[in-house]
Amino acid sequence: MLPLILSCLNPGGQMRYIVILRIREAIVGETVASAQQTVGAVMQKLLGSGKVTHSGVFVDDRAGFLLVNVDSAEELFDLVAGLLDVAKLEVHPLVSFEHLGQFVQQQATSRTS
Repeated sequence: MLPLILSCLNPGGQMRYIVILRIREAIVGETVASAQQTVGAVMQKLLGSGKVTHSGVFVDDRAGFLLVNVDSAEELFDLVAGLLDVAKLEVHPLVSFEHLGQFVQQQATSRTS
């Protein structure tokens, strides 16, 4: 598993993450407008940072995703911290299927050596 974790670096040397954000269930009624303003302001900052490569919303939920390239976990935190009061964040480091294939091939080779 360690080689997969270490290889989350994209070609530019940055870490690639998917950030899934789900609006907290407690955000209802009078709190919705304030949460929308918060999310809007943070999204403008995020999308203007040059760190987000793809983003979107889920049509079946009060949720969305961001694909983000950052230099560190601290940088990622700084970018998304403004969402923590209004959304539950799920963050995963990413690697490509190409890299997974290389890893599997290396493992197969090491078992036969």
